[in-house]
Formats: sequence, structure tokens, C-alpha cells
Amino acid sequence: MGAPRHRALLVVVGLGLLLGCPGSDLHDFDGDGAPDTEDCAPADPEVGPLHSDDVDPDGLDTNCDGVDGTDGDGDGFASLASGGTDCLDDDPAVWPGATEVPDDGVDNDCSGGDATCDADNDGVHALTCGGLDCDDTSDAVHPGAAELCDGADGDCDGVLPPVEADSDGDGLASCAGDCDDTSATVHPGAVEACDGVDSDCDGVVPPEEADADADGAPPCAGDCDDADPTRHPAADEVCDGLDTDCDGSPGDDEDDPDGDTDPACSDCDETSDAVHSFDLDSDGFSPCAGDCDDTTDDDDDDSAADDDDDDDDGISCGPGTVLEGEECVPDVRRGACVCDAAAGPESAGGVLLLLGVAPWLRRRVSSRGRR
Repeated sequence: MGAPRHRALLVVVGLGLLLGCPGSDLHDFDGDGAPDTEDCAPADPEVGPLHSDDVDPDGLDTNCDGVDGTDGDGDGFASLASGGTDCLDDDPAVWPGATEVPDDGVDNDCSGGDATCDADNDGVHALTCGGLDCDDTSDAVHPGAAELCDGADGDCDGVLPPVEADSDGDGLASCAGDCDDTSATVHPGAVEACDGVDSDCDGVVPPEEADADADGAPPCAGDCDDADPTRHPAADEVCDGLDTDCDGSPGDDEDDPDGDTDPACSDCDETSDAVHSFDLDSDGFSPCAGDCDDTTDDDDDDSAADDDDDDDDGISCGPGTVLEGEECVPDVRRGACVCDAAAGPESAGGVLLLLGVAPWLRRRVSSRGRR
């Protein structure tokens, strides 16, 4: 009696199980709505194909597509919408790192755009497509193009022409008019400096920068007379009445109060314009040296200068005397005065006295000669 009842119970239980699980493929152990055969975590109700999945720090694949996030096309990369990097999650040929197919209108490698072989339409394919266009963004750059003054390798030969190089970094190359590409201060538009250089490259050095007398100082550096190398800012003042050091005035002792053009530093008498250090008659003596008539050549010889050697025999007498025979006698030829080196101009009375004794002196000299 007990055995038949036990067998009946087992049958009932077995039928119940069969009725509750009509097939093993439909069994859902965790009750998440997905059959265990499709559920990558049949014991975890939080994980299953019916769940959404976003990329998160735990890296958990909550929708059983094989990646963290949503991979709709099964290429192994989560979609951008779920936080992944697949820019087109419905095309398994599109994913980061995929081979880019130029000019197909698709960003195959998710780099941000479709690759093109001739983006600038210059008729030459870009280097990325196996072409020779070294800059596919400019139709002026390609093999065979003319070089322009733009600092670019226009003909894609790998060489930048030297005239296009801006060696001094002033923004202009030689082909753009930089006349000295080794100096950043020299280029078209630069401000002229006082340096003797054509700073603005206009082909002209300003006159005030030229050092015409080669004394080391052009007019722009303060040279007040660029025709005289002895006058410049570094020169020492000399006694010439000129502003030698170009400071705006001659030396303090170079004034000329009497107006005879002889400065005080050389004029022995600045109260009289008749007394100066010039030897106007070229007789070897100036008024300051005792010449009382500096306008007349007092000599009788053929020389243009008054050298007191009347007969050109090589013998000269001093001021106030003249050679007669072999002796120097008082010179009475000057009329208004007689210049004596020691006494200076003599009075009219002295002149008359000399005029009186002159014949006697001549006779005396002549008689000595006859003896």
C-alpha cells in the first residue's frame, strides 16, 4: 500500500515540473525575462540581454553583448551613445582603427571625417592615398607648382628656397624685400636708426647717418661739421674760435671781444682789432710780435715775403733794421713808425731823428767799404 502511494507522488511531482518548464530553452532561473541559454549571467537578475548597458568604471557587461556599453553592430566597440567610441554602431565596418576608405562619404576609422585623396582639387592625390601632394589643403601646393614667397614648399620637392626663409625672425624673408635677413632690425617698415645702415630697406641710407669726414660720428650722432674730421663730439677744444667738440659753443677762451677774428686764446690784445696774432704781410711778424704795419711788405728783395734779406744774400736783420753793406742799420723806410723788436713802434720824433742820421750812416758805411 505504501509503495504504490510513493510512486504516485513522484509522478505528480514529475508532471508538475514538466508543466512548469515546457522546455529547457525557456527556463529563466533568475527571472529577468531572458532564457538562461541567452543570459550571460542566469543567476543574476541585474544582468541579461534585456538590460541596458552604459560604459561605467566597473566595466560590467550588463546586457550580455560582450563589451561594457552597447555594441549594436557586434564589432567589439561600444556606441558613442552608451559612452563608447564607435561612431556608427549599426555598421560593423566602422569602428576606431578600421581601414579608412577615401572618398566614400563614411568616416570608417572614426577619426572625425571621411578621408579624401584630393581635398584641394588640385588634381594630385594626397600622401595618405599614396599620392605626392604634400599639402592637400592648398591647391597652390603640389608637385610642379611654382614656388611662392610664402615660406612653404610649394612644389613638394622637400626643399624650402633660401629666399623664402625668414632667418632673422622679423616676419619678412629676402623675397619679401628684407635686405638683411641676418638682422631683425633691418626690414621694410623698420625705423631708421643712427647706424649708417639702410634699416628700412628702401635702398637709401639717410644723409644724416653718413659719416662724410670719416671721424666716427655722423650728423645724427652730433657731428656739427661733417666736412671737418677734427670737429666731432669726442674732439678736444682747440684755440681756433670754432665749436670743435660740437657742444654748441667754442671754448670759454675762444671768444673774440674786439671782433678781429682772432680768439682771446691767441690774441694778445682783445681791446683792439688792430692787434692780433695774424701775420698779414707775411714778414714773419704779427702785430702781437711787434709789427706796427702788418699791411706792407717792408722788404726790397725779389721775395714775396718780408724776410729782411734785402739782397737775397742769405743775411737777414731783425725788426726795425735793414742791411747796408755788411751792417744792419736802422730802417727808416716805414714812414709812420719803425718796428723795434725790443722797443716796439717808435714815435714820430724818433722817425725824424733816424731820417736825419741816415745819410751820415750811409756815408760811414761807404767809406769803410772803400778802405
